[in-house]
Amino acid sequence: MSDDPSVEFIEYHIDNSFKQEMATHLIKDLYWLETEGGARAIARMSEPTEKGVEDTNLLCLFPPFFDKEANK
Repeated sequence: MSDDPSVEFIEYHIDNSFKQEMATHLIKDLYWLETEGGARAIARMSEPTEKGVEDTNLLCLFPPFFDKEANK
């Protein structure tokens, strides 16, 4: 587990909110979109197959993240 609140936030949602999706797909890349007062993580997903890892058109939109420490 990380000491970074944003990493803990992502890990929580991977393990809980998107557990079924993460069991069958891989995160190809993840980026943050800055929003008013916070940020939203977006993950592009890929799928493991017999031929290797293949791209999909699946995106995982995480809930908005608001860093309580930064907003004090």
